[in-house]
Amino acid sequence: MEQRDERGVMFGFDADTDSTDPTGSHGAGTAGCSALVCALVIALCLWCFAALPFEIDGMAPTMRLFALLLSKCLWITAGIGALVRVRGAVQILRAMCMLDVAAVAPAFAFEYRTSFVLFGLSLFDCVLKASLFVSLIVRRERTETEPRQ
Repeated sequence: MEQRDERGVMFGFDADTDSTDPTGSHGAGTAGCSALVCALVIALCLWCFAALPFEIDGMAPTMRLFALLLSKCLWITAGIGALVRVRGAVQILRAMCMLDVAAVAPAFAFEYRTSFVLFGLSLFDCVLKASLFVSLIVRRERTETEPRQ
């Protein structure tokens, strides 16, 4: 079932292509969002807010704080963009998830030795982003193999 706003523009992951786009490329790769994919995107956006107090703890108001807040804004923007079918947002979110997991996972051993709380937060963060990455890849593969109607 297609979801459209008051102007008739499609949003969400519910349709393969916009019927008004003759090339069929609008929102390519954003078809058939399962409840899992949408829930993971929403959970990722909420996790950005939930983890913020732990990441800010003890941080002086410097460029590091600005960089942290900017990164949270980028994650939330990419997540919302993916939900409302901004062209390329799903691909950007997929790349951000992959790069973040690749950057954070090697530090698990160090975090485990220094702070179990930080290790738990990083582990949850990586599991959430890896799950979202895998679900976006599986959804993309499924939509590429399904026949178009």
